[in-house]
Amino acid sequence: MSYINIKVDQSIIKTNLNEMISHSNKEAIVNLIAAMLEESANGSKVFIEYLLGKEELTLPPIGSVGKFEINAHYVSNRDLLLQSPHNLNGFVTCVITGHLGLHSYSPLKVEFPSVNSNGASIKDTTSLDHESFIKDSDDDFEITPF
Repeated sequence: MSYINIKVDQSIIKTNLNEMISHSNKEAIVNLIAAMLEESANGSKVFIEYLLGKEELTLPPIGSVGKFEINAHYVSNRDLLLQSPHNLNGFVTCVITGHLGLHSYSPLKVEFPSVNSNGASIKDTTSLDHESFIKDSDDDFEITPF
């Protein structure tokens, strides 16, 4: 696979939106969406990828159980978590609790078991990109304690 860099400005986005939208208030809608996409580098990237034919990304449903690599993401009390029983060979079980939008670099909000400075089990949260979430396809991940 080859990667290319494309500089995308509002004129490219507006041109494509003008071709897609048919509405009596088209200009205002185009200006609104173009400005929103221009503020989000990831949103613009996804928009252009879809224009070029990339298949739509579908996020796992809220409530999906999976895991993520502890060292690859921001988690509070990382060192304590790595020493806890929740550490599954460098991974921790998690549950998707929300979607933050495809324009976000980390569209999945997840909850996972962690430990506080006293060693007590707590719930913690972080955001993940869709590629970092490993879905439990055969129910063999540890059941989360929450």
